[in-house]
Amino acid sequence: MLFKCGNTGPGFEDALTDKVPVQRARGANGHLNVDMHCHAVSQAANKLAAEKAGKPTPPEKEPMGFFASAETKHINAEHGKITAPKMMSMEQRLADMDFMGIDVQVVSTSPQQYYHWTEPEVGVELAKLVNDNLADMAARHPDRFVPVGTLPMQDPKASQAELERCIQNGFKGIQFCTNILGEELSNEKFHPLYRRMEETNTVMFLHPMGFSDGKRFATHYFNNLIGNPLDTTTAVGHLIFDGVLDKMPGLKICLPHAGGYLGAYPGRFDHAYCARPDCRLHARQLPSEYLKKMFFDIITFDAQQLEALVAKWGPEQVLLGTDYPFDMGEDDPLGVIDQLKISEQAKNRIRGANAMELLGLKAEMLKAKKA
Repeated sequence: MLFKCGNTGPGFEDALTDKVPVQRARGANGHLNVDMHCHAVSQAANKLAAEKAGKPTPPEKEPMGFFASAETKHINAEHGKITAPKMMSMEQRLADMDFMGIDVQVVSTSPQQYYHWTEPEVGVELAKLVNDNLADMAARHPDRFVPVGTLPMQDPKASQAELERCIQNGFKGIQFCTNILGEELSNEKFHPLYRRMEETNTVMFLHPMGFSDGKRFATHYFNNLIGNPLDTTTAVGHLIFDGVLDKMPGLKICLPHAGGYLGAYPGRFDHAYCARPDCRLHARQLPSEYLKKMFFDIITFDAQQLEALVAKWGPEQVLLGTDYPFDMGEDDPLGVIDQLKISEQAKNRIRGANAMELLGLKAEMLKAKKA
């Protein structure tokens, strides 16, 4: 599944993406390697979106496609020939998991299937199809997949009903785009969703879809390289500074891509909180105090940055994640964790124990499901 570095000139011999794939062993003796960040696609939802709206996503509503150069669109299309089958083929997915040593995927929809741009009633239908697909994956392989749902956020009331359906069907989390067509997740109309998630220990997984205003990010895939971590940073900033996390202090939040820029650069938030009254209007604590409760995946592509992430927030707040099957994902997560200069016990937490605790799972539960 590796996307290899295309440059073979001097200085690129040791590029991270040019490494030879290494097969890793799955966990044994009750220890499970759990991938908290991976994606799937519902073919039924794609079909319905095409029927109801004429196309999967209007370009003006989808920053990753709208703010993209012709070259980036071409590369995306070529990569899509590889990633699309992986997001729809159970056999290929399981084979890739086995090769990487992944026991369990906590699987969520591809961000392309948020469908917030559709009419509310269509959005509800699409969200149900997406979630039904995830539920079906978990039903067919209950020992390998844990579903994380999506909601028709253009209709908060309908989102509450779909949230309840997800909870009743054993979903352990909900994936949110980091903005809803440019609207902040901190908007009060979304608060009932978060309260219910707090009550039920349902995890909030914040996954971006490019930056909402990416005019400067069109070339070089910047709307992913820069835009994705920037939109996550913006969304979390609003949740903190708008006081949402004071109202729902027990809300469990997971941040992919190592937390955007906040995983490595929280000090600027804290400084502003102390220096400026307009940064203390709603939040009751230093921003870093809220971040201490959040979970970050390992996708940094840099060993020193990952070491710093673990040192800053603690190994108990870091999760194995791959972003499967995208080109901006981590293909050898166990190898990356193996290289960390921490205890084996701390590594085991990152490999899977943290995710199991966060989601309220036990190895015995997964084995019992399989039986």
